[in-house]
Amino acid sequence: MTSVTVTGNTKSIPKEIEKQLLNAMLFSTSHLENKVAEKTPVNFGILRNSITSKSTLTRGVVFAQNPGAKYVEFVERGRRPGKFPPWGVGSSLELWVRRVLKVSGKRLRSTSYLVARKIAKKVTKAVEMFETTEKQEKNKVIRFYQRAIGQIERVTSDV
Repeated sequence: MTSVTVTGNTKSIPKEIEKQLLNAMLFSTSHLENKVAEKTPVNFGILRNSITSKSTLTRGVVFAQNPGAKYVEFVERGRRPGKFPPWGVGSSLELWVRRVLKVSGKRLRSTSYLVARKIAKKVTKAVEMFETTEKQEKNKVIRFYQRAIGQIERVTSDV
């Protein structure tokens, strides 16, 4: 009969595996978050500062939280002409008009409308900061996990 005997403290193996995989996930999502932010266009930095990430052992997500979440999809994918963007009171567009064009008071609403109309008539080019980062950084993420596997192998071979 052929058998394998394992000696030592095998109770620590699952914890070490979990630790290494979680570290790989944290490094991966943090790295991807930084790369997405680098590729995000900056006007006032609202969208770039909204890029964040969350990680668990089994899932890592890079996303835009408020206030950038309101328009990240339009920056990522662009928009076709024909439909007005949100331009009313409190909209991101109104905020942009106030900050960039320095319009306030009674002219704010009409200027916001005119900018929205111009956007509706024109194609907005996609930036694809998430999609591009995913493609360009795939091998780097794989290396994070390869290092974690190597560390798991080192620790478990000592048991």
